[in-house]
Amino acid sequence: MSLNEARNDDDSRDARMFKKRNFPEEKRIEDVVKKEALAHCRTEVGDFIACEKVHGLMVIFNCRAVNKIMNDCMNSKMTTEHIGEVRLRRVLEKEAREAAAAKAIELAEVAARTPVKKGWW
Repeated sequence: MSLNEARNDDDSRDARMFKKRNFPEEKRIEDVVKKEALAHCRTEVGDFIACEKVHGLMVIFNCRAVNKIMNDCMNSKMTTEHIGEVRLRRVLEKEAREAAAAKAIELAEVAARTPVKKGWW
């Protein structure tokens, strides 16, 4: 298949467009997972930062063990299962926001239909 044929192929085009359209949400999910992993591994990250401050440029050689401990902790929290949980949580939050917005619109429409008294009588 030539490049032009691949560009006109519907399946390939849909796959490319879906990735582009979905990228910001995937980035947000990745950021949430990373933030949760950093919060979970705060002590290991702090130990690595302290080691890095002490050894400076020699951090690559002198802090390998601490770096491995930190990476193991971060990788244990940044699994595909956890990413799936965060993705599901984000979808549920989005649905809840949309339901609340629909309810607010419905209440606004009801309020707009009710007559308002113009005076004190």
